[in-house]
This record gives sequence, structure tokens and C-alpha cells, in this order.
Amino acid sequence: MQTANLAHVSTGEPTYWPNDRRKVPDLSDFAVVRRIPAHTITASSSCDLSSDNSPVIIALHSRFVPTPSAPTLSTKLTNWTTFRTLPQASLTQQVPLKTAQDIEGYVHHLVQTTQQAAWNSNPPPHTTPPKHTCTQPIKQKIAKRKLRKRWQTTRSPRDKTPFNKAVNELKQLLYEEKQQAIQTYLTTLTATDATDYSLWKATKRLEQPQTNYSPSADYRRRMGEK
Repeated sequence: MQTANLAHVSTGEPTYWPNDRRKVPDLSDFAVVRRIPAHTITASSSCDLSSDNSPVIIALHSRFVPTPSAPTLSTKLTNWTTFRTLPQASLTQQVPLKTAQDIEGYVHHLVQTTQQAAWNSNPPPHTTPPKHTCTQPIKQKIAKRKLRKRWQTTRSPRDKTPFNKAVNELKQLLYEEKQQAIQTYLTTLTATDATDYSLWKATKRLEQPQTNYSPSADYRRRMGEK
């Protein structure tokens, strides 16, 4: 892979979950890419478990995927005056440090005081509300992922049956919600200015030819040109 300038993409988690508890879970599903920036690819595990292997979804994004920053005690908005003032009320030099337990206890107190002072000196983070939300029944079904964790831990057929049932119920709920969203969208289409002529815009999109991009077909085409 290094010689051919290839890179691997995976979730870093096991994807093979054998029913035999004497076997060890293994990572056997991953993708191999070439000349694709790593910050435009993400890998995620799917709960649609139809066999002993967990499906892995590889997503290729047109823009850079932001990576979570490492945790830090300070930011560019930290109020350093407040940070210097807060520990003074909790820290004192009149502490006996005669035993290892005294030293360990005071070091623990010093770390906690410093962390709390840093957190209180930073403004609350700005969070953007999610654009897409799902209904409460779907949230409850998604919360049942603990069934998958239990089966992956025990690998017992008794635990696999309720997990497969929960997956099928979630698929059905997602299908019904998608159909309901389509029906709601269609009933709101009008040819008036009140909805910005949404009916004509939807019709125009349907009349446009659909082009399907196939990476494998593109690869075969380039190999043929060579």
C-alpha cells in the first residue's frame, strides 16, 4: 500500500462478530483509497446487521470534514484576569505536606481547582441547533443500540434475536416517516407566489435528466484509456 500510495479508511472498531464466543472479534471490513484527501472521507458502522459482519458506510464529502479539536483548558476568549482570581479563594500555602497521602491529596485539589477556574473563565460554547430531527418513536428505537452492544459482548443467539427485531422495527419506522414527509411535501406544492411557485420548481427538477456517477465505471474508463 505504501509503494502504490494507497491509504486505508476504517472505523477503528471490530466489524466481524462471530457467534462462537471462543473466537475473537476482528476488523475485517475497510476501504482502500488512492489520491483522495483523508479529511474528505468518513467511515461509520451501520446497525443493519444481517450477518456476522457489521456493515461499514464510507462517505465521500465534497468539502472538508471538520475534525473535533483536542480538549483544552483555555481558548482565545479566556478571561485571564478571572482565571488568576478564582484559585486564590481555594488554594493556600498553609497545608501540611508530611506524607505521600498529604501530597497526593493536595495535588488532586490543585488540579481540580485549576480546571474549575479555567472552565469558569471561558464563555459558554456556541452550539448550532441540528437542522434535521427525528420523531420520538425513532429516537426510542435508536436508543436500543444497547441491544447491539449486548449481543456483541455475549454473542448469544438469545441476545441476537431482540436486536434483529429492533433493527427491522427501526427500518419500518424510517420508511413510514420518509413516506409521510414526501406526502407532506407534495401537498404543500402550489403554483402561487405564496410558496415561491414551489410546484413549478419541483416539476422543473423532475424534468432534468438524472446522471448517475459510478466510481467503478470511471475507473474502468480510465484503465481503458491507458
